[in-house]
Amino acid sequence: MLSTAANRWAVDVDLKPGKHQVKMTAIAGEQSWSGEGRFTVAAAPAVTPKVGTSWPTFQANSQRTGKAADAVAPPLHLAWVANTGGRVGFSSPIVYDNRIYIGVEDSERMDRSGIVALNSETGEEIWHSHTDASVKHTVAGAEGKVFVVTSNGEIVAFKADTGEKLWGEALTASWTRKIQMPMLVHDGVLVTGTAQDFVAIDIETGKRLWNHKLLKRGTDPGYPVKGPAAVGDRVFGVVSPSPNLHAWKIHSGEELWATDTTRNSNLTSSIVLSDGNLIIGGMGGILHMNAQDTGDHVNWVRTGTIYSLPAMDGLLAYTCDNREGRVKAVDLANGEVKWTFQTKDALAPTVLHKIRGPSMIASPVLSGNTVYVGADDGWFYALDSATGEAVWSHYIGVPVTASAAVSGNAVFVSALDGNVYAFVKD
Repeated sequence: MLSTAANRWAVDVDLKPGKHQVKMTAIAGEQSWSGEGRFTVAAAPAVTPKVGTSWPTFQANSQRTGKAADAVAPPLHLAWVANTGGRVGFSSPIVYDNRIYIGVEDSERMDRSGIVALNSETGEEIWHSHTDASVKHTVAGAEGKVFVVTSNGEIVAFKADTGEKLWGEALTASWTRKIQMPMLVHDGVLVTGTAQDFVAIDIETGKRLWNHKLLKRGTDPGYPVKGPAAVGDRVFGVVSPSPNLHAWKIHSGEELWATDTTRNSNLTSSIVLSDGNLIIGGMGGILHMNAQDTGDHVNWVRTGTIYSLPAMDGLLAYTCDNREGRVKAVDLANGEVKWTFQTKDALAPTVLHKIRGPSMIASPVLSGNTVYVGADDGWFYALDSATGEAVWSHYIGVPVTASAAVSGNAVFVSALDGNVYAFVKD
């Protein structure tokens, strides 16, 4: 039986256990597209995801370390696939309140932009809440709520269990509402940035606590504001103009220090905090400095162009040379590159000005002794953290631009096809 809903369709068939192949052809006028895939029907019920420690934000925590509390070792098998009905670009899944949440883009006006909550065991949609514009970046969960920031610069809070809208707050004027970061939620405060400023909002009331305007009207805003990270009562942010690195008190917005690191390189990634250090990717490598310093002790390790965030284990960084599609393990204490893994040619490069060849934009995550990362070649990889060897991989068939979330016995990842994939340990 064929059933359709919006831009989704499903066919009910009775298949015996074993290996199967599916072929499909889509025809639109004089154009056509064909594809095929293989899958296995298990003879007995497969292991289902059982979530454990929450992964409530981009890269797991307010420090953005990408390091999981739960160890999930490959090989893995696919437990379920859930289609969001829209497009998923940079929005990574989060695990919060025993559910999976994902932000959804919608460029085709199908009323799917917003946020979707999924059953973590089955992938079944629990609720979908609409927003007036696409949600392009990772959502966050805290205190019984989930938060999104839309592409038109509105922050919206929903009840985590029902999807009921609680409040919405529009950010600055429309000319500055370019957003190139996932939001940060830390100690009751939501921090995000537009092309003009950093903004802090009370997550209970939606009221603005403080904001710092970092560009003047008339200046081309571009995408200068990168994602913040926080520890204790401090939040750190990166902008393009000098001084480009700032530390503030998260509740009051009091500036603790500001410094210029552009003498080393333009900073191109959001911030990670690990082992008392600020770690930031740039055009050519990684900057790291003591989080208490004011810029006098900046260290620079050359590892390639970095837009995504490294997964951190102390000062050992599992990072990506995004333009070349390489994953590397780099000891920031001495600059040693311990291993390099090369991905394949991109199906569709997602890195700016990249036309062909390998590339990737997803951020790696670390679970036990395994680094999980997707690439523009359509593969989702599990790499041995000690050697860089690919010990398991799954072909998704479209660029995997979002980062994974690890919880319990499962690894969750989204891709450009609008699907969320759940993998569990065999």
